[in-house]
Amino acid sequence: MPPGYVELGARSNFSLPDGASHPAELVLTAKALGHAGLGICDTNSLAGVVRGHVAAREEGVSYVVGARLVLDDGTAWLAWPTDRASYGRLSTLLSHGKMRAPKGECQISFAKMVEHSKD
Repeated sequence: MPPGYVELGARSNFSLPDGASHPAELVLTAKALGHAGLGICDTNSLAGVVRGHVAAREEGVSYVVGARLVLDDGTAWLAWPTDRASYGRLSTLLSHGKMRAPKGECQISFAKMVEHSKD
């Protein structure tokens, strides 16, 4: 990878079966590969955010918080909140999607995603 490369869409074991490594392992791998940073975007979840952030801080790796939103129609969008307010809106969107769905699933419509992307 070129110098300054940042993987912004990594998935951890909180996105099984698509991701298998723990957030801390992903951070260590990014550092070993010489990446400038790492963004973990688990599927319809922020579950690995804290573990990834702690590991990145300990290893001196820049860290980007995000989530991979898989909508009702199957399309996937990567969302990176830019401040506390947008993190709150993303958390609310994910909570809303999980409350609408059977246990272990998440139902998010495009309209609901757009609604939560605005101040």
